[in-house]
Amino acid sequence: MVFPGAPERCNGTDDDCDLDTDEEPDASASCATACTSTAACVSGACITTPLVCDDANPCTQDSCDLGSGCQFTPQPNGLSCSDGNPCTGEETCHNGECGNAPDLVCDDGNACTLDLCSPPNGCRNTPVPGCCTTDADCADASACTTAERCVAGACLSDPVSCDDHEPCTTDSCDVALGCHNIPVVNGIACGDGDVCNGIETCQAGACSNGTPPACNDGNPCTIDGCDALAGCTVQEVPGCCDSDADCRDASACTVNERCTAHSCVSDPLPCDDGNPCTSDGCNAASGCTFTPLPNGQSCGNLDFCDGYETCQAGSCVPGTAPLCDDGNPCTSDSCDSQSGCTHTAVPGCCFTNADCTDASACTIDERCVGGSCTSSPRNCNDGNPCTADSCNPSAGCLNVALLDGTSCSDGQACDGLETCASGTCRAGTPPSCDDHNFCTTDSCDNVTGCRHVPVGACCNSDSDCTDADQCTIGEHCLVSHTCASQALGCSDGNPCTTDGCNPASGCVHAPTSGPCNDGLACTTGDACNAGQCAGTPVDCNDGNFCDGTETCAPESGACVSGSELTCIPGGRNPAIECVGEWYVEAPLPAAADLLRVRAIDCIQGDAACDHDDASETCTFRLAVCLALDDSRLPGCSANPVTNYVLPRSMLRKATLAATALVSAVASLPGASFDNTSSNSVTFSPPIASPQCTGLVSLPVGVGRRLTLKARLLTAGGRSDTDRIKLNCR
Repeated sequence: MVFPGAPERCNGTDDDCDLDTDEEPDASASCATACTSTAACVSGACITTPLVCDDANPCTQDSCDLGSGCQFTPQPNGLSCSDGNPCTGEETCHNGECGNAPDLVCDDGNACTLDLCSPPNGCRNTPVPGCCTTDADCADASACTTAERCVAGACLSDPVSCDDHEPCTTDSCDVALGCHNIPVVNGIACGDGDVCNGIETCQAGACSNGTPPACNDGNPCTIDGCDALAGCTVQEVPGCCDSDADCRDASACTVNERCTAHSCVSDPLPCDDGNPCTSDGCNAASGCTFTPLPNGQSCGNLDFCDGYETCQAGSCVPGTAPLCDDGNPCTSDSCDSQSGCTHTAVPGCCFTNADCTDASACTIDERCVGGSCTSSPRNCNDGNPCTADSCNPSAGCLNVALLDGTSCSDGQACDGLETCASGTCRAGTPPSCDDHNFCTTDSCDNVTGCRHVPVGACCNSDSDCTDADQCTIGEHCLVSHTCASQALGCSDGNPCTTDGCNPASGCVHAPTSGPCNDGLACTTGDACNAGQCAGTPVDCNDGNFCDGTETCAPESGACVSGSELTCIPGGRNPAIECVGEWYVEAPLPAAADLLRVRAIDCIQGDAACDHDDASETCTFRLAVCLALDDSRLPGCSANPVTNYVLPRSMLRKATLAATALVSAVASLPGASFDNTSSNSVTFSPPIASPQCTGLVSLPVGVGRRLTLKARLLTAGGRSDTDRIKLNCR
């Protein structure tokens, strides 16, 4: 709007009516805003420089408001604000600020890789040359090494020993073929240097024995031997003889000289004259000698009672026996061989009756009879059972009254018990023998007293009927005082026992043998064994892993085919891939989904797929099935299989697995192959119906993979290549 005093603007117009246009500084000021850094009015047009609002923060959205200037609005949380370095992690925005992220972790858990992070590509896991984690990593193709193993991350092995311990071969090893043991030239010496063994030489690679020297000279009186260096040796045997004449000697003290087993023996000349008064000896020149002993030397039996014998002029002279009778009839005279005469007093010996008088009031009629004193005892029995009768050597007879109440029984039990009172025996009261027991007959016996004879088969209560017979139960007493019971039921309902009862132990169930029926349709050949009826389970397994598990119907005993197909074709051509299929003993998807399975994953230690206890491996169990008719593959028709071939690369890289598979396939009917190192098995005749190998155990190291591949040929000229991978996590 133009009017006097209006603000001047940069528009080529005289806004304030002062005849000047675009006056400064108002004209340039009209060009400036909060979003310009410089502003000028040139020829009626505003020339401006925009304000730079970049705060260098990737987490804000930069803008400019004409009224308020630069605006820095926070970007949404979580928006990437990466610095372009993958090793520092992926940075993101939070409340308008770029937050740091954790560094990228490049450790792949493999000790045999060098783990680094390098921009701009990120993690690099470079294999470490020569490093290993399991023994399988160290398997090599050299036939000259064995026991390849991983030790502290490095491969070690032992050299194969080709030493056949045969001196007639040259031993070496070829890395491809293994040991070579080449025979040396015939005739080369190979012995031990012992002359006594003859001269040994090499013949056709073997050390042949030489001919030992003949060292026996036929003389029994020489010891024949052989020295390893000098040869035959001869040594005379001391004292050896060939005949009795060789044994004659000049001694008069030997007789019967003779040669026995080439040794001289003889007997001594007997020189004993049986005279104790001569010293017997032998002179080698003259023979026996008998020299008299000195006179007076003892020569007897040293018995005092025979007298003392002595030698006189070479003869034994008897001694004089001692006289031991002392004339006393009251001594016993004898002679002791060691001490001489003895005189022992005879107890009770006498000459007259007066010699026998004693001071005892308890003996009478003392007298001497045949030189011995005898007497009679005084009788102090007063015939009263209520006195204690005895004799005192000083006072004579004593008759002391017994205590009142002391028994003085006459021995008759039925007239009561007699007892003493003031030294007199008083009669007792006859016993009452009625025991008021209906089941006894009561009486009295003068010897034993009351008698209560049981009445046979009588009872007063049920407890009277309890017996030791283990074959009766429910014993009870009837009102007629007679016992009754029931027989124990011993039938156990078991067809394999004979039931009976033993009165001492009760029921007896003796096991029997023979056929029986266990009532189970899925067993056969039922028979009794150790008292139990049992049969052998019906085996419904048709040997084909791929058609599910066959079972026995418990109602009918008939085998029922499996319903679910459990094998993995492993090929890519539905028309022929059922020529061979894999069966893996592990949790598997539905039968239809198995067509797409190319690998089996197993977590180490999962018993459903890991069939060992080792912590460093997963052991898979796998079978190979041939000539199948797989209903899941409409275009597939079972063709007779003529060959099963493994790639040679598999023989080199997975030797143990390949050998196990070839051996298992070679066990099928009609199979043949050169050896376990062969990669091909031939079937003659071809396999025309479903056949499966047994389960093969294949160990795979943790974190490793085993790839199996096989090609099958059919009689129609088709081939089927099957693959499967076994992964151990």
